[in-house]
Amino acid sequence: MGVSLRGPSHAASGAACQDACAWVRLGEGGVALAVADGAGSAPLAAEGAATSARAAVAAVRAVVTRRSARQRDGPAPVWPGARAAAPAGGGAPGGQPTVGGGAGALGPDGVARRGRAAGRSLGGLALWPPGSSGAAGSRADTEPPLAELARIGCRAARLAVCAQAEAIGAPPRALATTLLLVVWRGEQAAAAHIGDGAAVAWRAGGWEVLSPPAESEYINETRFLTDPDWEEHVRIQPTRPGVEGVLAFSDGCQRAALLHGPAGWRPFSGFLDPVGRFAQGVPDARQARRQISRLLASAKLAQVSDDDKTLALIWRRAPRG
Repeated sequence: MGVSLRGPSHAASGAACQDACAWVRLGEGGVALAVADGAGSAPLAAEGAATSARAAVAAVRAVVTRRSARQRDGPAPVWPGARAAAPAGGGAPGGQPTVGGGAGALGPDGVARRGRAAGRSLGGLALWPPGSSGAAGSRADTEPPLAELARIGCRAARLAVCAQAEAIGAPPRALATTLLLVVWRGEQAAAAHIGDGAAVAWRAGGWEVLSPPAESEYINETRFLTDPDWEEHVRIQPTRPGVEGVLAFSDGCQRAALLHGPAGWRPFSGFLDPVGRFAQGVPDARQARRQISRLLASAKLAQVSDDDKTLALIWRRAPRG
């Protein structure tokens, strides 16, 4: 589950929240979770964030679905959005992935239509990397490793944002957004990430950074999914075993959840431990989202950052101690 909340600066100006998050279940014991942060300089930042988050998780869900469909019926459609209807937002049957902070974005069905119209590529971008298990004609009965699923989801998000830009006659940079996609299954997790924000994992009795914010030469400089050279800046975090929980967040929560020093980024347990304990005891998803919203709107977090804030979580077991 996750929540995206408008920050004090956008609330004061009347601007919309430019963060978004989305998630889908991947059968038993699996989740794809995306966090996106639209660029403040982009006129359609909220739409870009919402579109990329939804498309990323829908594509991962589709690839996982392809395996079962291929075993049962033979090859599935080449473009993964064609099977993008998935339980979402905590698994409500037939729902769309729950997205905070973005209106008017293409959902998975719209992405699928655009993708089929464009074929397997858009502007030279092939959705499936050559030789991947999703390539045309592939008959492999095993789904890709989690890190490859994350990469495929990231590529699908790029395709979806470009398709939306084309549909409205805008350049892709008008929908500029970061993207963090975590794929978690069977207590293993991997990530694909461009831009800021971060994900941390509870593993082997402690917190560790699963995917850190991008390092940059200048303050407030980051890379976006819509950059022409975006693939050069996507960081693929390899699969890690023994992951009991994951917290993913946008840069509005970064200074609360992480500490930065000469050795790089490290988790701050003062913020993360209470959230982890809360995550394992969530009685009701709706109530949980209300409590997360209160945390994101708190005066303490407002002092840390006046930016929009997203906090999303996956959990199987609580941290001990």
